[in-house]
Amino acid sequence: MPAQPPSPPPAPAPAKRFSRPAAAAAAAAAGQQQPTKPPTPTTAAAATRTTFSTWPKWKKYTLTGLFATVIISGAVWGASLKMQSEAKAETQKAKEADADDKIFLLEQRRAYLLKQRGEIESKLSDLHARVKARESGLTSR
Repeated sequence: MPAQPPSPPPAPAPAKRFSRPAAAAAAAAAGQQQPTKPPTPTTAAAATRTTFSTWPKWKKYTLTGLFATVIISGAVWGASLKMQSEAKAETQKAKEADADDKIFLLEQRRAYLLKQRGEIESKLSDLHARVKARESGLTSR
């Protein structure tokens, strides 16, 4: 029977994140028990979680920017969905309207457009009057 190669030495135990002081470790190895303090909420919390304030600034800013981007894009997307559904409801309402309702809506639209036309014509006539006054003022000098 062939000889087996010697087994590799056991792997060292992984290092703990929060190691005890050397005196407490030596006392524990000797079998003596050290009096323990009850954990306070701050030390227990610090030992079990990483706080946001210990992260590098670039990581904090990156995550903040990503979260803001997701929130803003979700708000814009939701608003566009709402606008689309309102537009669909409006077109459906217009399709389902009877002839009298359609005539009434068209008359309202015509009145609105005539009002806009009057406002634009008055602004245009005022502009022509100012231009004419400016031209006559320049030529009389």
